[in-house]
Amino acid sequence: MDEGKFDLNPLTGYPLLGMGERAGSLFYKNEQGGIHSRYTFDQANPIDDGKPPGRNMYGVQPFYQYQHPNTKYYGVFNLNSYAQDFILYFNNGTGTTITNIMIGGVINKFFFRGSNPNDLVVKFQKLVGNPVATPLWSFGW
Repeated sequence: MDEGKFDLNPLTGYPLLGMGERAGSLFYKNEQGGIHSRYTFDQANPIDDGKPPGRNMYGVQPFYQYQHPNTKYYGVFNLNSYAQDFILYFNNGTGTTITNIMIGGVINKFFFRGSNPNDLVVKFQKLVGNPVATPLWSFGW
């Protein structure tokens, strides 16, 4: 288990963005114990509403980003191959708590800082690499 407390910018309404593929709202806001599960088993995306039990997602990229009150943007990448649950608590402007529960494995945690969200995405791509073009024959044609 891993837990962190983050200060999000109150001028932007404290949004948290990311944590992989998501069906539903783009931003995470005002959640008190919302559970967001990140594991895959090739099922269509249910609406990720944060209500227990957490809904699985087809694509998992455990990377999230937010804007700090100092107006800088920060990103966190949890590299772990096991299933993960993210539990979010938005504490009315006193900091957002993100609890990350994993069923096993080793976690590598990477932190990024930038002046805008695009800076974070570029740094994240430099770490994990760019997607490759899939050849047509791999689709069975």
